[in-house]
Amino acid sequence: MTMQDCIPGRMRAWRGGVALLGLMLCAMPSLAAEVALFETWRDTGNYRVFNNGVGVSSTGGDGTIENVNITGPVAKAYLYWIGANIPAADVSTDDTVYFGVEGMPGTDVMADNSYVIPFERPFAPGAFFWNANHSAFVADVTQLIQPGMNNYSITEFDMDIEFGVGLQVVYEDDSAPLSEIAIHQGHDFAFLGWNNAEELNRTDVVTHTFAPTDFDRVLQVTFFSGGGEDTDRPDQLWSLTGIHDDPGDLPDELITNNLGNVIDTNPLEADNGEEWDTVVKEVLIPAGETFASF
Repeated sequence: MTMQDCIPGRMRAWRGGVALLGLMLCAMPSLAAEVALFETWRDTGNYRVFNNGVGVSSTGGDGTIENVNITGPVAKAYLYWIGANIPAADVSTDDTVYFGVEGMPGTDVMADNSYVIPFERPFAPGAFFWNANHSAFVADVTQLIQPGMNNYSITEFDMDIEFGVGLQVVYEDDSAPLSEIAIHQGHDFAFLGWNNAEELNRTDVVTHTFAPTDFDRVLQVTFFSGGGEDTDRPDQLWSLTGIHDDPGDLPDELITNNLGNVIDTNPLEADNGEEWDTVVKEVLIPAGETFASF
């Protein structure tokens, strides 16, 4: 998730982000093994951020992320890919893929982190992935991203089902306002449409904290989501902003008693092709506030 605010007439803007929200929306969560999103990188500078992805479930794991326009030196870049194997006992993964500029020789990229969740739930409704392992991978590809306008291809991604691939690039731009970037990664997933499943139907609360300012800011947040084939799903994206004095004041629940606000009643629509979304939303951060949760 990447966030950006634009304040006309101000020299300071703020961005933060959760880079990978691995929502397996055709699957149920593993209560013990999923990895809640955690902060992995943060920096402040004159930055812009590129986030986009592509669904590869119908292409045998091959795909191209188009129009990656990088206008300055790359500060940090991550590649994400998400897939599943069936049954749950098959915990083999594909933590190496072939990646590079389209039309040019690429390179083998091995994941720096792999989050593999074997999950078996024999009484799940419908023909969902209830007996499968679900795997999310992330690799630092900072050295492989070139300035300029390029398409980037990924091949040799091979699992029983390959959901999609995402690319995130933070790059310098002297014309950009001063921004704070925070990247969170992990593997948080939920099951869609299981009546009375309670916690199995929701993801973790992700919170980013920041210093207060004396003016309002508009937060732009981007989520990567893999594993949702349909274009019409009754998902919801919740948010909450506020002031905290210590970590114990931060929320761990947004839905109970309507603590948070629904900012979108159906944010996931497989916009990047089957099984993949890059979701971008905006939230107002009032002056003086110190956290935003989703």
